[in-house]
Amino acid sequence: MTCCHEPNINDSDKKVILVCDDSKLQLKAIQRALSKKYHVITASSGYEAVAFASLYAPDLIILDIAMYGMSGYEACVKIKHNPITADIPVIFVTAHEGVNFRNRGFEVGAADFLPKPFDLGKLIEVIEKNTVTRK
Repeated sequence: MTCCHEPNINDSDKKVILVCDDSKLQLKAIQRALSKKYHVITASSGYEAVAFASLYAPDLIILDIAMYGMSGYEACVKIKHNPITADIPVIFVTAHEGVNFRNRGFEVGAADFLPKPFDLGKLIEVIEKNTVTRK
């Protein structure tokens, strides 16, 4: 496993956001958009997201739904069943729209859901609404 951007999370009071998407282009765009305000850790698979969530205990996790290997839904279930990561809010940011996708996200433990393409201001609003204070 390699982390695309591993911040020194002890350097400041910035919130730590784990972003997982199997699209490198989407991952870099979200990282670039959020990195001024947050420490951003990136993962390119559901497997990495689950591992990095345990390792870094981020304030919030952003997951794509459709990923090769382990879907965002599966990753969310694993994150929510781990006592170390169970309380971390998960937001699905995905190109899949519709009530069924949204409902399934909430069933597996998501705190929120944003369709792609998303407005950066709306993403930050959802992050702020759902983040917990780092301990």
